[in-house]
Amino acid sequence: MDAFPEGTYNGELPEGCKLCALGAKMVLFINGVCLSDCYYCPLSSKRKGQWQTWANERLVAKDSDVLDEAKKMDAMGTGITGGDPIMFADETIRYATLLKDNFGEGHHIH
Repeated sequence: MDAFPEGTYNGELPEGCKLCALGAKMVLFINGVCLSDCYYCPLSSKRKGQWQTWANERLVAKDSDVLDEAKKMDAMGTGITGGDPIMFADETIRYATLLKDNFGEGHHIH
């Protein structure tokens, strides 16, 4: 990948970006909890600070909701986000494992 002075790059897109451009990547929002108070945080008041999991725009009540949403959109990958999903590593890993177990090792997760 080549860097330009303006801070932009030219080269091949990462796998997750390719899947997103194809509409083939589900967004898994672990929850809106985060200890930082970044002025640039893009979370809406609906999600910021909330202890709710979302798969795309679907509120998750159970694991099968995540799997159902991924199946409905033929997801080839999942982007995990939230407030701060690393604060909830056990939950994040549990969902990543659930997705890999059900869709195979080729299901791209980041």
